[in-house]
Amino acid sequence: MMYCTKCGKQNEDNARFCAFCGAPLKQGGNTENTEPADGQGNVRKTKEKKNRSKAGKILLILLPVLVVLAAAAVTVIVFIIPGQREKKYQAEIADGNRYLEELDYEKAEVSYLSAIDVEPKKEEPYLRLAEIYNVQDEPEKAVEILLQGVKATEGSEVRRKYELYSYADKVLAGELGQCEDGEYTGKYVRTEYYVGAEPIHDQKGVLTSRIRDFDNDGEEELMVLVMTNDERVTSYAETDQNAVYLRMYESENGEIVLQDEFMALYPVMGSGDMENSGIFLQEHDGAIYICGTTYFLNYLTADGSNFNSFVLLYTGEGFEKQAGTVDIISGSEFSGEEQNAYEMADYLETIGLVNEAAQIRETWMRRFDFSDPSEEIILRITGENDGSADSFAFSATMDPESLGTIIYHIQTSWDDEISEDAAPEDTAAAESSTEDEPELSSDVYRREYGPLLDQTLEKYENDMGKYLLYYVYDIDKNGVRELIVQTGTCEADYMYEIYTIQDGKAVYLGEIAGGHTSFFADEKGGAEDYIIQMYAQMGYERICHVSLQNGVPVSEEISSREVPADEEYYSNEYPLEYAYITDKSLLENS
Repeated sequence: MMYCTKCGKQNEDNARFCAFCGAPLKQGGNTENTEPADGQGNVRKTKEKKNRSKAGKILLILLPVLVVLAAAAVTVIVFIIPGQREKKYQAEIADGNRYLEELDYEKAEVSYLSAIDVEPKKEEPYLRLAEIYNVQDEPEKAVEILLQGVKATEGSEVRRKYELYSYADKVLAGELGQCEDGEYTGKYVRTEYYVGAEPIHDQKGVLTSRIRDFDNDGEEELMVLVMTNDERVTSYAETDQNAVYLRMYESENGEIVLQDEFMALYPVMGSGDMENSGIFLQEHDGAIYICGTTYFLNYLTADGSNFNSFVLLYTGEGFEKQAGTVDIISGSEFSGEEQNAYEMADYLETIGLVNEAAQIRETWMRRFDFSDPSEEIILRITGENDGSADSFAFSATMDPESLGTIIYHIQTSWDDEISEDAAPEDTAAAESSTEDEPELSSDVYRREYGPLLDQTLEKYENDMGKYLLYYVYDIDKNGVRELIVQTGTCEADYMYEIYTIQDGKAVYLGEIAGGHTSFFADEKGGAEDYIIQMYAQMGYERICHVSLQNGVPVSEEISSREVPADEEYYSNEYPLEYAYITDKSLLENS
């Protein structure tokens, strides 16, 4: 049987024309047309076969092309893009290293952070950033970036650094406690043998730390300062006292190991009416010197200074002392220390501590006053009587409460803009600002200091207040004259309150003892940043330097003696001019 290709009807095998539509039928059996056509006369299955055949041929042609394109894409991803990324990474690292050598930390930081964005799994930029933050005294940021590196890279070096950098806060502080910067109040007490300052134990544990290559071996060490409260170093100690220890740690075989310990400051926060102790680093000729001093002065219940000092190097094996005292030195006159003082001063000059050397030669006291600009101060403990002491009442009753309190400060960090230890550049800026400010004229001194004189007169008017004295003198040589005004009722309780002018306003700085006192400029006639205070009574003489330290007036004893009958009390050619508080003529800026 065969089908008509026009109408699709079935016809006999030998028919020549379609019996239904009359269309001619293909002779020879028309065997290829064995399927019925659709209603339009098309052979559906035959076309489908042809279409499939055509699509197969196209696919066979396109398949090699697709394979080549896929291979090219893989080549771009595997070879070309990583190559560009590595090139970008190396460029950022090179820029960062160059900026780091130039000490341009801001640009170096940007470059290393960009390197991390390109290749977050490489260790070097994390290590370099930690170095930058460490130099800039930002330990928290250093620890943070190293922790980020630990998580991103799983590298052994960045992990080792992280453990060393975080050890003080995350391990030692938990074991020993953590001290805090701030103000602390101490009191006076009576013991079996004396009346004096009572040690306060408000703070214990880690004070601060520094990461440096102290022994110059290419590997950093961790130095930690730790406060303890239970020391009895001196033979006369009746109660537990405070001390500050230096501890040096190193990373060895994946562990943080304590290499050496040194008792650096003792006693602190509870030994005198005035204290000025601390530790600093001095870098010179590739070496890092660790320097420190304990100093306190007794002037209300006794008469004398106490101090010790040290200069250390860390060798990798331990601390080695280069200079300083052996024990605490006490006294009110230090002529016997002259030779030792000169020897230490000579040594200090060789490591760049010129100012420290000068003051030691002058005072014969082997201690530091934190005066060289190259010093990196890492701890400062200061204290001063609050000024409420009633010496007359104390002499009459020996009641320690009449002496008031002692205000201590712990400082382990410094704001560059508002620093208690103003660097020379800060002083220069102050001098520049005062030179440019028209407020520092006679009108300003009269406006700001005049009412203070009037208030003092009013307060002591019934106690011969009109005979109280005042001085106007630029103590710290910053271009602003301080007001030094006497208060009290007699020589037994006279004090001197000291004011300065900041931002056009009078500011109270503090006070010093003032009974039987005279003031002089230094021996050079005003070249130094202090004045000389001379206490004289009944053949006894004490000479002190009065300076402004951390914005607070401090009277530091230089010498004391019994004056021979044939000698005069101390004097020089530059006594400070004074006037009664009823006479405001010294307020003229002449």
